[in-house]
Amino acid sequence: MTLIYLNGSETSLPKKVKTLHDLYTHLSLSPRGRVLELNQNIIQEKELSTRYIQNKDYVEIIQFMGGGA
Repeated sequence: MTLIYLNGSETSLPKKVKTLHDLYTHLSLSPRGRVLELNQNIIQEKELSTRYIQNKDYVEIIQFMGGGA
């Protein structure tokens, strides 16, 4: 298991979650309309499958929402 901090909460991930793309799949999320920050660095969508998760990484997933009055 890998331990990360996901949106401020300590989270354990199974060994099969190795990349940031795997993390999106594990969380049943799409990167569309979201920004992922890894250890205070914004990660481009094209890099998700090549960026590996390390123990004690800090991950923030931010979702954009439309709307207004």
